[in-house]
Amino acid sequence: MNKNREADEHYEGISSNKRSLEIIYNRLFPRIYSFVAYRVGTMQDTEDIVSDIFLRVARAFPNFKNRGQSSLDAWVFKIARNVVSDFYRKKSHSETALNIEEVPQTSSSIDRPEDSLSKKERFRQLHKLLTALAPREQEVIVLRFFAELKNKEIAEVLDIDERSVSSYLCRGLRKLENLYLETHELDDVRSRERRK
Repeated sequence: MNKNREADEHYEGISSNKRSLEIIYNRLFPRIYSFVAYRVGTMQDTEDIVSDIFLRVARAFPNFKNRGQSSLDAWVFKIARNVVSDFYRKKSHSETALNIEEVPQTSSSIDRPEDSLSKKERFRQLHKLLTALAPREQEVIVLRFFAELKNKEIAEVLDIDERSVSSYLCRGLRKLENLYLETHELDDVRSRERRK
């Protein structure tokens, strides 16, 4: 069972108090951080945006109508999505390669330096592939695999039906796989040419 979803009772009877916000923060921070990191790609921007998200959650929390864990998760991720959208609207972001030092650390475990570097390189490569997808496909994939939301929750966050989520997910994953294969085939060709 997923650790982030194992304790539904943490969301039962939520009221607008400090302890409830603490529970929400502790339960959702890793998923929010991962979602934002894959959407924006730099550690500084990720940290700033995640802080802004939880400030907005705290301000809006007294108005939240609790309908269970799924509803709360979708509500928080809808706020996260809006904050990321605001970030892109306010800034003009060009498609630049990520510096390996700028890549956010998305794992909470302590890694050996070489493992950490390898993860950062994979993150950079995946981020580059994701940016080649249509914006809606990017959002659905990031919400599904990095934010760990279910299709129903993604549908709530994006205000679309579950069938559309499934369709975007399927198409996006297919395109991502093709992009990955093309990239690695090109790398193999370059590698063979260098050896000659």
